[in-house]
Amino acid sequence: MQNARNPQALRALRKKFIKKAIVRLLAMALVVCALLIARTVYDNSRAAAAAVAQQEKPTLAEALGDGSSSDSGGRKVDFGTLRKQNVHVVAWLHIPKTQIDYPVAQATDNDYYLSHTARLEPSRYGSLFLDCRNHEDFSDFNNIVYGHNMRDGKMFGSLKQFGSEEFFNEVKTGTLQTPTRNYRLEFFAVLVTDPKSDVYNIAFAAPAMQDGHLAMLQQRHLYWRDIDIGYSDRILTLSTCANNLKDRVVVVAKIVPLP
Repeated sequence: MQNARNPQALRALRKKFIKKAIVRLLAMALVVCALLIARTVYDNSRAAAAAVAQQEKPTLAEALGDGSSSDSGGRKVDFGTLRKQNVHVVAWLHIPKTQIDYPVAQATDNDYYLSHTARLEPSRYGSLFLDCRNHEDFSDFNNIVYGHNMRDGKMFGSLKQFGSEEFFNEVKTGTLQTPTRNYRLEFFAVLVTDPKSDVYNIAFAAPAMQDGHLAMLQQRHLYWRDIDIGYSDRILTLSTCANNLKDRVVVVAKIVPLP
């Protein structure tokens, strides 16, 4: 009862109580603020992901044309519309049972499309792009297309599915459409190699060198399919980073013109 008769003690108790109440209120306010910040970050991340997704495949709707099937067995691409957005779009690549269904662009170097979409917008997804050393009409013996190995399977993230022998045996063909002609792709080789490999050679001074290139692919293959191919044919080399980032996964196809 001594504290009840002591005004100073009562005031001290009141201050202590008020102080604890303020601390509790501040703690609750901090929790509420943290939750609001977390929700804002989550909402922003979803919005950013949606924006990136829009950039990953930005030209699909515009490129479908009338939606009818082409001789390639796939969609009919409207290159006139595509090239209004980017005059340097040179092809459209489609591989069944993968997410690979994208435009292929070409720059004057092999760096620009590592960080830009085919719509010329900055993106970590980049775009599929033809080696700057190649002719844009895929008339070289070895035509090389690059793309990022994205974890969500976008761009060339699903190219690594060819690392499965079952998948390689199942998916034997794809399509390549250009402004002037459509092609069937006949996949015949899968390799894991290094970035400086002669798989990336495009200069062949004689037919014997082209035959030597095919022999090299057969010697180093992870998987191989015997098809009718020789120096007079053209090949498409698809390349992306392996999961270890040091090696490259390479899938090679014969380019077969369609009527």
